[in-house]
Amino acid sequence: MTGESVETFNIGVNTVDVVNFLATEEVFVEGSEMVRRAKTLRAASGLRQAKLMLNRSGVIPESCDHFDLVFAGARIHSKRIPYLRKVKKNWHLGYGNVNFDWDDKARLVRFSLLF
Repeated sequence: MTGESVETFNIGVNTVDVVNFLATEEVFVEGSEMVRRAKTLRAASGLRQAKLMLNRSGVIPESCDHFDLVFAGARIHSKRIPYLRKVKKNWHLGYGNVNFDWDDKARLVRFSLLF
């Protein structure tokens, strides 16, 4: 279901929600639709949050290991969307395209302050 939080954890004073963006029965959506949904779900985290999370990747729960953690609020040169992916034991920053189809292996990242 769209907007359902898969996992919640803290990085410093930030609460991080890993959020599903697909509607029931959807297999994938194009990146531009995912970006629109990210805004609606208040999950439009950017490149700064992606780098913060990468630098503190030890706090990312193991339950997130099989997801691409997508930061759809940051479109680099209007086409590229940053995401984090775990490869073996380390998280890596990558970039997808707004024209790509994004499937159920991707989740949006929503940051909010604890106070």
